[in-house]
Amino acid sequence: MKNKDDVKKSIPSEDTKVGNEPSNVVEVLKPTSKKAVLDSVEVRMQNLTKVFTDKTGKETRAVDDFTVTIPAGKLIGLLGPSGCGKSTTLYMIAGLHKPTSGQIFFGEEDVTFMPPEKRGIGLVFQNYALYPQMTVRQNIMFPLENIKMPKDEALKLAQEMAELVHIGDLMERKPSQLSGGQQQRVAIARALVKKPRVLLLDEPLSNLDARLRLQTREEIKRIQRETGITTIFVTHDQEEAMSISDQIVVMNFGVRQQIDHPQIVYKEPVNLFVAKFLGNPPINVIEGKVENNKVLLNNGVVLGETNLENREVLLGIRPEFFELDDKGNIQVEVELVEHIGRDTMAICLLPGYEKPIRAIVSTYSNLEVDQKVKFSISRYFMFDKETGERL
Repeated sequence: MKNKDDVKKSIPSEDTKVGNEPSNVVEVLKPTSKKAVLDSVEVRMQNLTKVFTDKTGKETRAVDDFTVTIPAGKLIGLLGPSGCGKSTTLYMIAGLHKPTSGQIFFGEEDVTFMPPEKRGIGLVFQNYALYPQMTVRQNIMFPLENIKMPKDEALKLAQEMAELVHIGDLMERKPSQLSGGQQQRVAIARALVKKPRVLLLDEPLSNLDARLRLQTREEIKRIQRETGITTIFVTHDQEEAMSISDQIVVMNFGVRQQIDHPQIVYKEPVNLFVAKFLGNPPINVIEGKVENNKVLLNNGVVLGETNLENREVLLGIRPEFFELDDKGNIQVEVELVEHIGRDTMAICLLPGYEKPIRAIVSTYSNLEVDQKVKFSISRYFMFDKETGERL
């Protein structure tokens, strides 16, 4: 438990205490021990499939032959667009949905059809699901009361979890007296209080504003590291997933697209979907071709050489792959210049193409609309035009 000397006042924040105390300060605590305080377990999904059938008999395959192993003690992000099956996968791990086929293992234990309460999971929903009539302490203790834990032990454990998530001094407040970030911490403390083997987070930051999301995702990573618990984090926000996950699993139409460390997935996408889903500003996708061992734009500009046979391809060029170069072989006309914080983005017209391209350039480049400039390209991806697979 932290003492008062461990606390110092910091800059104004939206995630502040409310009530009679000043609303323009937030507590910043010194880093705590990195020693794991909870057990962790490997989670393995093997050929997992979930098919929903509506009243008319129409079937929807939400998760399709999904096989992924999540290492013990790691934070893994399930990432994909709405409807890709990530929440359905999470609910099957939790035991709230029964798989149509396939298996789920916690370590060597098959939990596929085990009741949720026996799996040893902690689940945090998107809307936190706190009881408004209860205090923070009562909300955190609620799972312990359900398992008839002695009150003294439950009080001690609830305080321990509250201190872990930095809300130890808010125990007598009601949810309505808390900020969104504080409510989310209460939900995490309640999920951790039974000392689960796996922590499951379903879009936990989607109800927070941008600044608070940044603060809270850092808190989630800190809590995960300090507890050592295996954590599965569902989100459609690529920045959230990439910033705090040890690995990300990109999904689409219930199918695993790619799993790896975030920067590897970004730098080496296995297909066009992954390349387009990750990246802000988004990747430029341009039609091109392979001809006589050369990679060409449709306007004849040569990008490089290849051993592939002659064919039409899609070329993926991230905005940061463009470099202003007076000797570059790609000439464009600047259509619009946008200043986006530390970067400047040039939206340019490429001869032979109707769709403009985006290029991130130096803030000091002083580009102007209608100006003609030249780029060279540091790298590019090639994708099969029919399947979208990386070539």
